[in-house]
Amino acid sequence: MEDSTEYVPNINDPEFKAKSLLWTKKYFDKSFLLASMVEEEFNNAGRVSTGVKQRTWEGIWVLQATAMPSILVETGFITNKKEEQYLNSPEGQEEVAENVFAAIKRYKSTIEAAKNQTSSTKPASSNSGNSKRK
Repeated sequence: MEDSTEYVPNINDPEFKAKSLLWTKKYFDKSFLLASMVEEEFNNAGRVSTGVKQRTWEGIWVLQATAMPSILVETGFITNKKEEQYLNSPEGQEEVAENVFAAIKRYKSTIEAAKNQTSSTKPASSNSGNSKRK
């Protein structure tokens, strides 16, 4: 028997599409920044890159409804024998993991620095009407 309490979104519903677009827009810039940093790390390690790409409407839904920046990392193509051997090797797996980790660390530092800069430039709030003590 099916569990009737499980929510299954109807991806063809206009309301679902509108909400999905709002989530995508909210996190697009941060996702793009993170993806660009991963690509830079791969390029610096000598890996070939096909660039950072935004999904199309028919694209990958697993990235669509996340409440945070999200990316999908293609580390290579197993249809290419040389890349398959690299991806299956301990050295290749270590290098790919190190590249992704370095990019995430850079991303986190960048976001935190921007957040700190924003909070330090905000004027201190004042309670002008409540500043006198009785």
